[in-house]
Amino acid sequence: MLPCALAILALTGLVGRSTMPELAGKLGVSAASPLLLLDQIHFDDRNLPILYSRLFFRPDYFVFHVVRKR
Repeated sequence: MLPCALAILALTGLVGRSTMPELAGKLGVSAASPLLLLDQIHFDDRNLPILYSRLFFRPDYFVFHVVRKR
């Protein structure tokens, strides 16, 4: 059995987009409605990319808070 990689870091872009026609029906909105897109690459403890994801969110259902550290 292979060990399971654990994501410890994700680089994420948060972008406003218009709903594509193929997603509109699945999300229950009209085409060209606003969406939030999280475009992410997840990395393991060796800094190797292990997952790529594109997640679409309706802005009337989700609110995101960003914490930035330096």
